[in-house]
Amino acid sequence: MTGEHAELAARLEALPAAATRGDWDAVFAFAAADCVLIDDNVRYRGREAIISHFERAFEPEENELRVERTEVEVAPDGEHAVVATNLVVRGRGNDYPLVFRQPSYFGIELRDRKLWEIKLYDHRVDARAAAGLGELPRWRDRKKEDIVSGASTVAFMVRANAVDWYAAHEVAVIGGVAILLTVSWVLFYALPRARHPVAWYSIVVAVVVVLGGILALIAAVVLRTSTWRLFYWLAVLLLLFLLMFAEIYWSIGTQSNFDGAAKQGLRPLDATYFALGTVSTAGTGNMYAKSELARGMQLAQIGLGMAVILVVVSAVVARLTSDKSHDARSEG
Repeated sequence: MTGEHAELAARLEALPAAATRGDWDAVFAFAAADCVLIDDNVRYRGREAIISHFERAFEPEENELRVERTEVEVAPDGEHAVVATNLVVRGRGNDYPLVFRQPSYFGIELRDRKLWEIKLYDHRVDARAAAGLGELPRWRDRKKEDIVSGASTVAFMVRANAVDWYAAHEVAVIGGVAILLTVSWVLFYALPRARHPVAWYSIVVAVVVVLGGILALIAAVVLRTSTWRLFYWLAVLLLLFLLMFAEIYWSIGTQSNFDGAAKQGLRPLDATYFALGTVSTAGTGNMYAKSELARGMQLAQIGLGMAVILVVVSAVVARLTSDKSHDARSEG
């Protein structure tokens, strides 16, 4: 990129942020007097029309706007460019305002180094093709971009909105999880129920709960939560993991599946002992799995247990490293 193109890219990169903070003088100092904005095949000509359209679309009085990232590509002719940006919109006035991220792709045409035409595209590949930076896109190019952009946007929204909700309800969530976990263990030992030889439902629940716990744990580390919260969610994850596999072993705990099981099958205490002995590698005493189903469940627990232990160790190490880095910066 030449020095002239680099200067142009820097000026274009600053425009989305200027627009979101309402600094229209900065925007139009770089625009021709009859600059045109094209959005959904409708043309808005001139400063007043463009500002009016922007305010109708994003309602800055009702929403907080910010630009998350802006990328600029300038065509070799220096008269066309593509500006790709993520506009983050956060509602005002609600207890838990929705946060939304909208990817936007602008095709820019300049004349005499002034903004002459700005066209909004749904896909980056279309904007690049119009600026002479790429070939005409195929259908699958647009579809691939939709999938990647959509997944990124959904992940951002879930993360952003869940963080706000959790922060407002943290005490209730922590207390509710503790009560639910306690009740689940009590019911496992005290509730009379029929034994299910296959128990596929338990397997599904176990996988979903463990994966959910892992995701919550990762989120806790990323959010740099306090140490006691981190260890609380670690304990929840491990207890849920143990409970779910104890339930599975109890459900299939017949003498045909386990050597050493009582005539009536594994008791809840036996199932817990077997699950804990498996995940801790301490052994399961005089009980061992002898059917393919039981060995398969034990193998699944060992595999998932290794993954859980890896996540736990990684989380603790990441937390300790983060604390040391923070202390070092504070001392510096």
